[in-house]
Amino acid sequence: FQKAFASAVQAERKPIQQLEDRKVTMESKVALLSDLSSKVDSLKQILPGIGSPFAIREFNFTSDDEKVVSGSADKSVADKGKHSLEVLQLAGSASALSNALSDKTETKIGTGYITFNDVNGDSQEIFIDDDNSTLEGVAKVINSSGSGLKASVINDNAGEEPAFRLLLKANGVGTQSDIKFPEFYFSGGEDELFLESQRDATNAIIRYQGYDIQSPTNELKDIIPGATLNLKGTTDSGKPI
Repeated sequence: FQKAFASAVQAERKPIQQLEDRKVTMESKVALLSDLSSKVDSLKQILPGIGSPFAIREFNFTSDDEKVVSGSADKSVADKGKHSLEVLQLAGSASALSNALSDKTETKIGTGYITFNDVNGDSQEIFIDDDNSTLEGVAKVINSSGSGLKASVINDNAGEEPAFRLLLKANGVGTQSDIKFPEFYFSGGEDELFLESQRDATNAIIRYQGYDIQSPTNELKDIIPGATLNLKGTTDSGKPI
């Protein structure tokens, strides 16, 4: 009888024991959560401004001179820190400037051809008829030719008299976009047109950690890990930013 009574009592207490075990487990979880919350609060006090686990990496690219260099940072890759560099030269297009004429819409340079070699070394030829034999007409024909050249007419105001010139630029920047500029073959014109000066395409050059580094474009992605640099101007000599 005593054994049967003990078994009955034990059976009655089993649900109570299970509740007590659950209570202990729950109290342990509450204590663990409270400890974790306390540590998070401490971390927030040590690192002000952190409101989420991802905020630690929420930083931006900043420049001491946005007119010279701007950019962006991939926060999943970039390391926080300060980097200094000099921009010695921007990547530029090949360009050429003609002799000066007194006007841009009246003086005829004659009919004929403009020939040049493009970036692939292929020969290009542009025909200029009598209707487009002024400076503005030549620029219009060049721009609509799809030849890889861009043309505009400028007034350089070099003297008292108007001085209108044809400015030619190649598409693209960097030495890989360099071209051999055109030669003009015109006849029957009122004035002669020829190129007075030419400028080769250039690579961008920056000085970083004491080394001069070239880039065919003004966007640099492989200099500072995780950062993209957009070059806009040059720095003063010996004055990095």
